[in-house]
Amino acid sequence: MRAISGAFLVSQVAVTGALFENDPRIALLAVLTGEVIGFAFEAQVAPHLAKRTLETVLDDWCPSFPGFHLYYPSRREVTPALRAFIETMKSDS
Repeated sequence: MRAISGAFLVSQVAVTGALFENDPRIALLAVLTGEVIGFAFEAQVAPHLAKRTLETVLDDWCPSFPGFHLYYPSRREVTPALRAFIETMKSDS
């Protein structure tokens, strides 16, 4: 490996296309900077909607979300960790 020294030219290039990001924090940052529009659960961006740093778009095409569903074996003993998770999910709804 060798070090490269010298001057680097920085320029701006117009790019078209889509941004696909698995990290919701990075996706939110891209949306907040105005680079892209994003798709998120309303609860995830509620503080930004309340402060008006974000606004909803394409509302007619946004499906409603009735909530999460959890499937687990009911004939076996439920572990304490799973029981705590189930109770937490029930209390948040």
